[in-house]
Amino acid sequence: LEERFVELISSTRNETQRHGLLYDFSQRYGKGSVTTFEKAITEKADKARAEQTKSEKKAKVEEALQKALTALQKGNTQEAEKTLSGLDKDVRVLAERDKYREHLFSNSSEILQSLKQRPRGLNSGFQIELETDGTKRHELIFPEGAITLIGASSNHGKSTVLKNIVINALNERKKDAMGHDTNAPVPGTLLYFTYEENIEAVFRQFVNAYANLNLNPIGLERKKNIEIIEDFFSGYDTYFVKNPDTRKKFNRKVREFVKDIMEPQRLKIIRLDSNFHDDLLGVLRFLKEEFALPVRAVFVDYVQCLSVDTDKRNVIRTEELKEIMTSIDKYVQEAKVPFIMTAQLTRSAKSFHDLKNSLLSESSWLEKTASEILLLWSNRFKSETDGKVI
Repeated sequence: LEERFVELISSTRNETQRHGLLYDFSQRYGKGSVTTFEKAITEKADKARAEQTKSEKKAKVEEALQKALTALQKGNTQEAEKTLSGLDKDVRVLAERDKYREHLFSNSSEILQSLKQRPRGLNSGFQIELETDGTKRHELIFPEGAITLIGASSNHGKSTVLKNIVINALNERKKDAMGHDTNAPVPGTLLYFTYEENIEAVFRQFVNAYANLNLNPIGLERKKNIEIIEDFFSGYDTYFVKNPDTRKKFNRKVREFVKDIMEPQRLKIIRLDSNFHDDLLGVLRFLKEEFALPVRAVFVDYVQCLSVDTDKRNVIRTEELKEIMTSIDKYVQEAKVPFIMTAQLTRSAKSFHDLKNSLLSESSWLEKTASEILLLWSNRFKSETDGKVI
């Protein structure tokens, strides 16, 4: 009965008559809310009408093509030309209907379904102070479907912070029905794109952060953790780690990182052959479709390394970053994943108190398209304005 009624409504062009039929049918046969039932019927009727209009246009185009072909076969080129010239508009209309027809219908059900399946943001593992005295804090969550920028001057630790955020996300546990942590990690893949360092260097840094151990021996010439880890993966003996417990913990942490994180691709470290943003977005779309695990978040170190693939000369950098950021923003909203990038600040940042969003180097479009911006100042640097260590 509903299918027959949809056919009737879709063929009714008089809107007043259409609304009357809808209300009467909804009162007689609708279950629950009359308004809800009426909307459901209307949506089906709109779609049926659109399909009917499309079929009519298509039949008209096919008829015109056949008429033009017949005229050509008879040698009547003028009639064929006249028929084809009138056909161009109909073909364009048909193509535009296919391109834009999705916007004709109510998308309330899609929106509600999207909200229901909305992925949660990524917990950074850090807290932000809400009060100047530090009495109130809240978890720093990177929202899904949005860009977050982590800005700092050179050597102020933005890459280190980014890697620690990744480690915190990898250590996060799934919640049970009561909201308590389980032993299972949160499923999904974290994609980490590096544009300054090679994959091996980034891998060693992640191992260092994941192990979270002081590997320096006591009483011997001191070596940095990264140097010890580099020796370890190069096949050299780590005899200089004298403490047996530390050595045992480190070996266990390395096995965990490789077996539980890298091999099941919970973390994917990527260094692309080019810095073109189109290549970045192309790889992201491919991985999102092909990966067995869903993509939890994307990390890029760092945004000013990206460029536009163009043969044009004298491209204005601000315009280039505008194109880059708007393209990334569009992808992020479609993919609905947290997108976290580091960003370089200008040399104008002389102290912690100078930090502001406008110091993001090269383009205001970084500030315009980012949902959240975190600005860092390392306490290893003295303030140039008052000489104090912040």
